[in-house]
Amino acid sequence: MSGCKLIRALMNLLLYFVMASCSHIQPIDRLEWLLGKWELQTSKGPVFENWQRKSDNELSGKNYLIKSGDTTVLETIQVLYRNDSLLYIPNVNDQNKGRPVEFYSDIVNDTLLQFQNPNHDFPQTIAYHKVREDSIVASISGNRNGQFFERLFKMSRVY
Repeated sequence: MSGCKLIRALMNLLLYFVMASCSHIQPIDRLEWLLGKWELQTSKGPVFENWQRKSDNELSGKNYLIKSGDTTVLETIQVLYRNDSLLYIPNVNDQNKGRPVEFYSDIVNDTLLQFQNPNHDFPQTIAYHKVREDSIVASISGNRNGQFFERLFKMSRVY
C-alpha cells in the first residue's frame, strides 16, 4: 500500500471511530455544566439549587433554602429527554395546583439552555446561562399582566 493510501485508510478509520463515539452522546450530556450545587444570595438568606444526573435521559434538580437548620424545598425540577425533545418540568408546591408544567427546549448549547411554554401564565421562558465554570445566571421571563417581565438569578457554584 502506498503512503497516501495508507494515510487515507488511517484517516477513514479515525473518522469512523470519531463518528461512532459521537453517536452515543445523549442530548442530556450537553447539560453537564449545570450539574452540582449552586447558591443564590437573597434577602432571606441563601437559596440553593442542586442538580444531579438520574440517567442517560434525565437530570433532577431542586431549589431549597435552609433556615434555622430546617430545609424547605421550594421547587423540584426534572430535565428529561423524551420523544426527541428536551423538556424542563418544574413543580412548585404552591403553584399550578401542585402539578408540574412542561417547557420545551428551543436553545441547548454549551453555555445556554432555554425552554419555552407560550401557554403558561408566567413565566413563558426559563433559561440558564453559563457565565463561567463557577457562575450561572438563571432567568424567568414572559408576559405578566400585559407587560414583559424578567427576573434574573445570579448563582455561584458551591461544588
